[in-house]
Amino acid sequence: MTGIRPNFDPTHLYFVTTSAVGYVHLFQRDVIKRILVDSLHYMRVNHWISLFCFVIMPNHIHFIARFQEAWPVKAVVREFKKHTSKQIIRQYQAEENRAVLQFLEAALALSAGRAVLSSSQGYQPSYMRRDGAMSIFTYHLIEALTGHARPAAGATEVLVSDVMSHVWRRVPASARQDWGEDQQPDYQISGNFPVALLVGGQGLGKGIAPPNPVQPLASASPAVSQIMYGAGVQVASDQTVHGDLIVGGDKIGVRDL
Repeated sequence: MTGIRPNFDPTHLYFVTTSAVGYVHLFQRDVIKRILVDSLHYMRVNHWISLFCFVIMPNHIHFIARFQEAWPVKAVVREFKKHTSKQIIRQYQAEENRAVLQFLEAALALSAGRAVLSSSQGYQPSYMRRDGAMSIFTYHLIEALTGHARPAAGATEVLVSDVMSHVWRRVPASARQDWGEDQQPDYQISGNFPVALLVGGQGLGKGIAPPNPVQPLASASPAVSQIMYGAGVQVASDQTVHGDLIVGGDKIGVRDL
C-alpha cells in the first residue's frame, strides 16, 4: 500500500478488497479459508475493526468494516496481508508442496496494482439519493461495476479505471442535482486491473442494457458453499479481481426531504 493515502475517518465504513498474488485460486481450500477467517476474527475480537460482513472468493476477499483511530485502514490491511501470507506459506511448507511454493516465489516478484476510492473528500458528507434507496456514491459505484461505465466494445471485464472515471463524473452531478451540494469522490490508482466481470464474463451483448442498481436482480441459484465464523462467508467461483481495491465508506449527509 506504499504511497496510498485514503481519506480516513473512524466514523466511516470501508469496503476493502485484496487478492491473492498472481490472481490464482489460492483461497479455494477450506484450510486456507480458515486462515483468512481466523485473521479477521482476531482483528474483530481485539477491536482493530468492527466487522460487518465479508466474502471469500477463490482468489480474493472482500470485507466491510469500521476502523479505529489506532488502527486505520492502511495499518490493518498491511497486518492482515502480512499475517495471512505467512500462514499460507507455512501451510504449504508443512505439506511440502514445492510446486505451489515455487510459484508463489516467482509471482511475488511480478505482482502490482493498488487502488483507493473514497465516497467524498474528507471534509464533505456523502448524500443519500432522493428516493432513499441507497447513497449516491453506492448507486454510481454499482452502476460502474455492472457495465454503466461502458468499457470498450466487447469487453468482458470492468477495469478499475472504468470505475474511478465513472464515479468521479457521476457522483458530483447527482449530488448537485438532488441536493445542490458538492460531493467529489477521491481516488488514487497504481496500475490498472479488472475488478468485476460483466454478466459473469460474457460481456454485454449488442442492444443489452446494464442493470438498474435500484431494481432487484433476476433470481439465480449458483453453487455456493458457506462457512460461518463471526460473520458470514460465501465462497463462489465466478469472479476475478486483481490487485487491491479499498472503497471509503459513506458518511451520510442529513437533509430534509
